[in-house]
Amino acid sequence: MEVNPSTEGAVSPPAGITPNFTNPKYVSGGIVPISAVFLTLSTLFLVLRLYTKICIVPPFRAEDCTIITAWVFTVALTGSCLVQQHNGNGRHLWDIPLDTFVVYGKWASATVVIYVPATALPKVAILIHYLRIYPERNFRIVVYTVLSITVGYMTAICLVLIFRCHPLAQNWNPTLPGHCILLLPCIWNGILNVVTDLMVLLVPVPRLVAWKVTLRRKLVISVMLATGSLTCIVSAVRLYFVARMLYIIDLSRAVVVPTTLSVAESNLSVICGCLMVTRPFLRRHLPFLLGIDTEHAEQTWPHTVSDESALVLLNIPVQYRPKTRAGFANINSSAGPVWAGSSGNSNNSLAIADIEQRAERSRSLRDWPLRNMSPRSGNQDTII
Repeated sequence: MEVNPSTEGAVSPPAGITPNFTNPKYVSGGIVPISAVFLTLSTLFLVLRLYTKICIVPPFRAEDCTIITAWVFTVALTGSCLVQQHNGNGRHLWDIPLDTFVVYGKWASATVVIYVPATALPKVAILIHYLRIYPERNFRIVVYTVLSITVGYMTAICLVLIFRCHPLAQNWNPTLPGHCILLLPCIWNGILNVVTDLMVLLVPVPRLVAWKVTLRRKLVISVMLATGSLTCIVSAVRLYFVARMLYIIDLSRAVVVPTTLSVAESNLSVICGCLMVTRPFLRRHLPFLLGIDTEHAEQTWPHTVSDESALVLLNIPVQYRPKTRAGFANINSSAGPVWAGSSGNSNNSLAIADIEQRAERSRSLRDWPLRNMSPRSGNQDTII
């Protein structure tokens, strides 16, 4: 079906069909309630993460800035999809006036570009968090590889989507002469998005399986993995509907489902990124969900964790910490509560030597390209 600029519609209608510009039939796809619910949830989880990183486990780090940026792109994507819906999404192409279709095309072009960082940046934040908590060299090589793939495809796809039409104005005005690669970049983006979703989800699984934790903590971990799995499923379903559009002419009507799924997927991605630091919040305010009694949680979890809190960050058991208020080496006593045990026995001497070795290993790993990215060996309290 070719564009016919002599008519009021964006395209010529099929034979026997009269365009309806006053009261056209359209499908909404439920984008308004889905946008309201998912954007509210992602915003609440972001606020929870900010509270946790500012008040419970500071300082603010690279992954926190990344997840905030991802949320900004998600808000922009949600707003763009809603404006798209107002300007023609769900209608037949021949029921959209040409001047309205130009506006619709501009918002549609913006949506497909914004979608890429909105879904990729939460994965970047999660991968940076992996680097912070796992010190093993092989694991970090895998994480850096996935991180490079994610950042690389995000940059490349954004550039391709911006310059996919020649001239650029043909993105939103199909009456102009030129050529476009309409759907192929979107399909490749969907494929790479699903693949990297699976990578980010599966990379820590061997380490999580090896953890010896309580049943309640395993259930909390399962909730996080289930949310990640749901994001992968939504991404895969969206890819299926985008691929179907290759064989559909009435794109403004066919794009309704992919647009709605884009909103759900981007918000779920932000929620997954925020779940990574939920454990400190639960331990402080809802310790029973982790199988921890309130008194024990208050004794073992400091109000703030800083770089001086080495004995806490290294996860040294309370019974092996020296009994002193003066602190250990150059570590301030604010690192934790007064430690149990006698200060002069041989067990404490061995424990102190072990602490020194582990602290030295931690200091020796502070040469990563990301700022403040020294890993914390054995520290499971910064992740669910």
